[in-house]
Formats: sequence, structure tokens, C-alpha cells
Amino acid sequence: MTATRRLPACVHVEIGANLQTSRDYLVHLAVDLANTYGKASREARAADKALRAVDELRHTLDDASAGELPGNAWSAAIYYGANAEVRQPDIARVLQVHQADSPNCLCIEGNN
Repeated sequence: MTATRRLPACVHVEIGANLQTSRDYLVHLAVDLANTYGKASREARAADKALRAVDELRHTLDDASAGELPGNAWSAAIYYGANAEVRQPDIARVLQVHQADSPNCLCIEGNN
């Protein structure tokens, strides 16, 4: 029997923040390319495709995190949030629960 693999909350939070940054960049890039080359251009379509891929990955990982992180250890803010200020209270709660549930995790200062 194969053991179920799961990402810890701290890794989901880090991935979520990086995907949000990537998405923000791609939105601006897609607009700039559409304005420069036209909405139907190959360049603009490629940027839109990259943006959709990031959105699909966020959605997939949000679903995974919802299944992996029980109750109060999960928040939609892990993968979706307007900005750091909006996400921060939920992320702080998720990490607090994670650190209490996983005191030996390498994300906790002094464990690495």
C-alpha cells in the first residue's frame, strides 16, 4: 500500500504567495502585450495561456490543500487573496495551527 503524500501547510502558503506574485506579473504582461501587439496576436494569446495555466494550478492546489489541511488549518487565503494585507490574518492562523500540529517542521525557526 502506498502512503498518501501531502504538502505541509507552510509549503502550501509559500506556493500560494509565489503563484499570486506570478499571476500579478502575468496579468500586467498580458495587458502590455495585448496593447502592443493586439489582443489576437500570438504574443498576447501566449500570455493569456500562461495566466490560465497559473489559475488552473492555483485552483488544483487550493482543492488539494482543502483536502489535506483539516478544519482551522485551512483557508482559501492560502491560494486566493487580493494582497498580502488581506491574506495575512488567515495565513498567520494557518501557520499557527501548522506549527502547533507539526512542531518538528523545518519551517519553524531552530528546526533546520
